[in-house]
Amino acid sequence: MFLKKISILAFVIAFFVLLSACNDKPTGIGAELLPSNADIKTITTYDTTLLTGNVVYAGRIESHNRGVIHIGAYLDNSVTSILRYDRVPDSLSYLTENDIDSVILTIYPERYALGDTVNGYYGFDIFKVSRRWSLDTTSWDSLFVSPRNYFDDKPLATYEGRLKLADTMSPVSINLPKSLMIDWFRTVPMYDSVKKVTVDSLIPNWGIALVPKPNTNVVFSFGSQNSATNKYSVIRAHYRGKNAKDTVSYMYSALDKVFFKKNIAIDGSIVVQNGANIWSKLQFDLSMIPPNAGIHKAQLDIVLDSANSYHGNNKLDTIIQALLFKEKNEEKTIFYDYTAAKDPESNLYRFPSLTSAVQKWNLEGGKGQLIITPYNMINLAYEMDKLVFFGPNHPDSSKRPVLKVIYSTIKSGK
Repeated sequence: MFLKKISILAFVIAFFVLLSACNDKPTGIGAELLPSNADIKTITTYDTTLLTGNVVYAGRIESHNRGVIHIGAYLDNSVTSILRYDRVPDSLSYLTENDIDSVILTIYPERYALGDTVNGYYGFDIFKVSRRWSLDTTSWDSLFVSPRNYFDDKPLATYEGRLKLADTMSPVSINLPKSLMIDWFRTVPMYDSVKKVTVDSLIPNWGIALVPKPNTNVVFSFGSQNSATNKYSVIRAHYRGKNAKDTVSYMYSALDKVFFKKNIAIDGSIVVQNGANIWSKLQFDLSMIPPNAGIHKAQLDIVLDSANSYHGNNKLDTIIQALLFKEKNEEKTIFYDYTAAKDPESNLYRFPSLTSAVQKWNLEGGKGQLIITPYNMINLAYEMDKLVFFGPNHPDSSKRPVLKVIYSTIKSGK
């Protein structure tokens, strides 16, 4: 028992010695502590091609009712949002425009912004959405085909102006045409199979689209369904009904979806972008490690390309994550997630322990992949910051990702 403990201690000390100088052979002291039947080895991207590929793509994650919507444009980003409303009364189809005093849309800015909020130009148009759209299949490209088929060329209203950032943001109110309410209040007779009578039923409304104007160079965020502050857009219709009393009808956004014009990098960089959900898939080949080897340590370093990265009025994200999925070629069940933190003195982000990932790949033929994503839901939805890292084929080898693995095998013999 005592000798077994000594052997374990020897392993631990040897691993730390090796990790501190991953490309060096064990020191004399370390070698003396190694068990006679263990062969501990180190493999790195300095001497072996371990990182074989990098694919930048749009991750599959819900972009509706995430607590915020984004509207605007900045550099290679353009983003629009569609808002669909409920609580539309079904008893006001008799109203005319003369019965309506005002229709006002109010949206609630969040404090996050991307771009020059002091000197930049900000504006967006509001369109009535005229046909059914889908959470799954409607995209930026399908919204903005020419000619447009989801909404008219002429907007209902326009907003232009700067939004002053403050601890408490002032709401934005925009007048909408009365004709929008006349359209939304329309009903048609439909047979109610439960009540077995014909009733007046609202014609579905498909909401409004908030689209950045061509010269916009700032992105602002606004509260939506599931907002932490419980503030999301509302349309107030002020009218006089049959009894001639002034009445206000409140219609709240019930379904909000953000649409991004996504620009996928093809220059070999590793890219992670919040909001737009741009992720990177790193592909590894460690098949040169014998099957069933003991994987003791795996560490990955990637270096930020600060010149091509950007962030909004919050600080740069200093943590990212890597996802390991259970299925080899499908992104269904997360097997494990890992985090990398930025070195405070440099642009290096380090995943200190990918050991379980390498262990899994070693049992499955030696090949596998990690998905590099933003860290936690706040970053995934609330921001549009973009982190670009140097890829595995960058001309400057000192900036390429570095993977280090310490493993052991048992020597054959008596």
